[in-house]
Amino acid sequence: MGALLETLEEYARANQMSFETHHGRYRVEKVLAERKTFISRKKLEYRAEFAIDDQQKELRFTESLKESGRGMDAGVGVQSESYNTLSGARKGSFEDHSRQLGKHYDASVDYGAIREAIKGLTEAAGYSFSYFVTTKGL
Repeated sequence: MGALLETLEEYARANQMSFETHHGRYRVEKVLAERKTFISRKKLEYRAEFAIDDQQKELRFTESLKESGRGMDAGVGVQSESYNTLSGARKGSFEDHSRQLGKHYDASVDYGAIREAIKGLTEAAGYSFSYFVTTKGL
């Protein structure tokens, strides 16, 4: 695991992503888009979480998008909201959710490429790559 973990951390840092340990798993995060005005701020973040099983030589992976915002929106009042692709509030696939958010942001990061890069690095290290829709099972 040491070499794989080091390779994944180097990849994350080289691509301006944070890399941290979180509850025995590893987390990679990147701000895809941020919009600031005088009275509000909105942010779209990509998050990938994974666990490495050395005995099975497997990396278990999941990902999500999170949009958060604070401030005043068109005179409606002060609001704060946060949701991700795993909450029940939004329907549709991961890609559907990102298309909805893309209407509000100019996001130029291809997060599918992040997933594929992590998969490629994992397989090159001799580990299998398993995708999970939620963090359950990681």
